[in-house]
Amino acid sequence: MSRLFALLLLAVFPVALQGQEATDKPYREDWGKFDHLDLAVGFNRNPSPTTESVAYHSLEVSLWQSVNFRYNHPASSTFYISQELGLASNKVIHGSKAGLWLGFWGFILGGEAKYLTDYQDQTFILSPFMGFGNYPFRFTIGYSGRISGSGSLRDISKVSMNLSIAILPLRKSKKID
Repeated sequence: MSRLFALLLLAVFPVALQGQEATDKPYREDWGKFDHLDLAVGFNRNPSPTTESVAYHSLEVSLWQSVNFRYNHPASSTFYISQELGLASNKVIHGSKAGLWLGFWGFILGGEAKYLTDYQDQTFILSPFMGFGNYPFRFTIGYSGRISGSGSLRDISKVSMNLSIAILPLRKSKKID
């Protein structure tokens, strides 16, 4: 078995090296740094903190301003603002948020500031998150750290999950380098 592996390694390795040196261009034509402005939709879920309460989840509509690096190792950075509407609760919960995330090698790190209100109570939340994806898709899990708040909105779970995707480009993508 080890002889077969060594033979395979000796056959494939020189071909791989030749493939890297045989190009006359430093990178492909579709590589580079691109600017995007997109409309995105998302679904947020906060599991129920107790067995008596209903899990909070919401739909969101966002504007994403992204810089996408298309090279051998893709990366992206996205600033976004969004509006969310809470579902599966006794009250209508409305939220506004702004955030930033960085994606590289399929991993995402970021954070957001969120203001939720049911028009009687309100809460302000800072939420760091991490997850998987890269522009135009993300799946994240975060911690909701309440800065202020009162009433029924204090019962929303501290763990949040988000699934978002950019669905509509609002302007043509442009190369910026």
